[in-house]
Amino acid sequence: MLALLWGSIFSNGIHTIINEGTYIGVNRLLGVGIVCSIFVIMDVKNNTLRILFGFFSLMNLFFMTQTGGRGPLIAVIISLIFSLVWNYNTGKVRDYLWYMITLFVSLIILVLNGGRTINRLLSLIHDPGRSAIIRIDMAIHSVNLFLERPLLGHGIGSFPTLYKSGTYMYPHNIFLEILVESGTIGIIFLSFFIYYVSITVIKYRNHNYRLAGLISSLIIYSLINASVSFDIPGNKVFFIYSAMVLALFGYDSSNGSV
Repeated sequence: MLALLWGSIFSNGIHTIINEGTYIGVNRLLGVGIVCSIFVIMDVKNNTLRILFGFFSLMNLFFMTQTGGRGPLIAVIISLIFSLVWNYNTGKVRDYLWYMITLFVSLIILVLNGGRTINRLLSLIHDPGRSAIIRIDMAIHSVNLFLERPLLGHGIGSFPTLYKSGTYMYPHNIFLEILVESGTIGIIFLSFFIYYVSITVIKYRNHNYRLAGLISSLIIYSLINASVSFDIPGNKVFFIYSAMVLALFGYDSSNGSV
């Protein structure tokens, strides 16, 4: 965020800091900052720190609306709604609501102000553009490929060879990628993994409600991102956050050990 702020003030704009090949990754990092800031603000009592983290998250939101990554912005909005539901019964819902209202009012202002991300989102209504159309085409083609070999799939890494254009290395959706390459068996394993992680974090909430909520929000954020861009290795953060949950499963609250 500070690097983008420096570029926008002292250089020739934020695109002097990022380029077309990295803007999605940068947006994902900005979104993680927003999700984490909420739980920090809810935990700390120092008003200076709360204002500081609130400022950071607002600046992250601003840059997310300027750099062009639609998926991370949608993912952060959904994860914020989830975190609101999660924190509703914590006794700090008033503070949380004020923070959420500030974020969404800022988002509305940013929508009116424009920005590359906002313009790309609005274009989905009247002119989806090449990126959206290609994703739809890849989704349709992925389903057809799955139907050809529904049980075991076509093999790991087979999508770029099988996709008719031969241009894209993956279908920009982790579920479609696994369906094509690993079939029903693969999607069952992934579904069970997500289910197991979800059950684990729900069980852990009695030990540390806030930490369980933070990790859950990060998993939801990363899973939504994994549904719109990058391949399986590129979505490694989803598995990293999931591993954090699985570590919590072995947490002993009596002595603080894992």
